[in-house]
Amino acid sequence: MISGTEKASLIDRIPWTLVFTVMAATIPFFASRYYIDLATYIVIFAMFATSLNLLLGTTGLVPFGHAAYFGVGAYVCGIIMGDLGVPFLPAWILGGLGGAAAALIFGYFCVQLTQTYFSMLTLACAQIIWAISFKWNEVTGGEQGYPRVPMPDMSWMDVIPGVGSMRVGSKYFFLALILSALGIAALRRISGSPFGRILNTIRDNPERAQFIGINVRRYQLIAFVIAG
Repeated sequence: MISGTEKASLIDRIPWTLVFTVMAATIPFFASRYYIDLATYIVIFAMFATSLNLLLGTTGLVPFGHAAYFGVGAYVCGIIMGDLGVPFLPAWILGGLGGAAAALIFGYFCVQLTQTYFSMLTLACAQIIWAISFKWNEVTGGEQGYPRVPMPDMSWMDVIPGVGSMRVGSKYFFLALILSALGIAALRRISGSPFGRILNTIRDNPERAQFIGINVRRYQLIAFVIAG
């Protein structure tokens, strides 16, 4: 007989990110265009939700403005591609660094506060980014949005059997799925690492973590930047 602990251990060993990625990869082969586009949004926001969980579930912080850094990264990536003609992959990396830079600037002030005050300050910082995005028409396009984002080059998928003949939307789904899966896997690895266990300690009892020599504010800021 297998005990409950052994069953839980076996379940934990299953590479769930890989399992769900393989399952999701079958969607374009049988779903309609609408559901493929919907699935694309789902995998993108799954990446967003996992990054939020690093703060909310792993570190115990409750941010109200996490979408702001998601938006900063999107604007940086889109503007670099549209205005400077940079290919998608380096632009995507720079978009992530842009979101991290914004998280570093605002997070430095946010982690100085605790609980409700932290949450309210993250909301205020998000409103600042919202105002810049909607009022800086020359750069972001304001309320009309940024219209010059080109579609990433996905010609490299043509060599994959069964994928090369698919429409652009299906190829874009595969691109979003691959990048989101890599990001989710990285965040899961971070959460299970010694660094992640320190974040769990801070979540459970920040005062005790401070007493045993952990620089709580520094670790919270690092988590804030990684999530951003």
